[in-house]
Amino acid sequence: MAQPSTRADALQLRDVTTDTEIVNLTAVGAVSGTVVTFAAGTNGPGAGRLKAEGSVVAWRPPGASDYGPPVDVAAGGSFLLEGGDPAKFVRLTSTPAWLPAGAETARVLLADRYDNYVAVGDNIDHGTHAVFTSIKRQLQLKNISPQKLYDVRVWLDPTAYKAEISLTDSGYSSPTTEAAALQVGDMVPGATQSLWVQVSAALIIPPLDDPDPEVLNWIHARFDGLT
Repeated sequence: MAQPSTRADALQLRDVTTDTEIVNLTAVGAVSGTVVTFAAGTNGPGAGRLKAEGSVVAWRPPGASDYGPPVDVAAGGSFLLEGGDPAKFVRLTSTPAWLPAGAETARVLLADRYDNYVAVGDNIDHGTHAVFTSIKRQLQLKNISPQKLYDVRVWLDPTAYKAEISLTDSGYSSPTTEAAALQVGDMVPGATQSLWVQVSAALIIPPLDDPDPEVLNWIHARFDGLT
């Protein structure tokens, strides 16, 4: 069983001001005795499913046809549930006394969480599609796992409308593929790395009815070293 902070959730994107993990999706719904406390932005918005056979629970992300590996949550506490794609995970807590006695399924609605520092539309005027204020935000990558993460890299989604990122608040660039990503390097347990994001007020967004709801997080990151 994968423990929290040992898989794709080992690298957190955090808000420096509040020293909290940035939440990309709001989750509503769960099987009895559980609460979804975090859903990775890679799940995307939509309806996922939790399936329980007593205390054994599995996660199916929105749009997926299969559930991920089942996890026994009988001990109570926090658990990591992965979809068939391990990057599409949720964290949940369980209360053993309230877990179902038999089989139970539940729909889990994942909704976009805007105003979270990295969401499309945080500072976009819906009428003119223009960015009406310049923004520069300092975020933080943090290795919350007990293991060293190797070759950490970070880049922007191609739909980031020419936003720019930097590891040093200088020399901003707009890498939109993993091959062109900014290279953070290795991160030991507990290590942090500042990540600066800026968007110019002069930027005009291509015509849209609304900011794209499917591109919730402009920032992508990947690392090596966990199995």
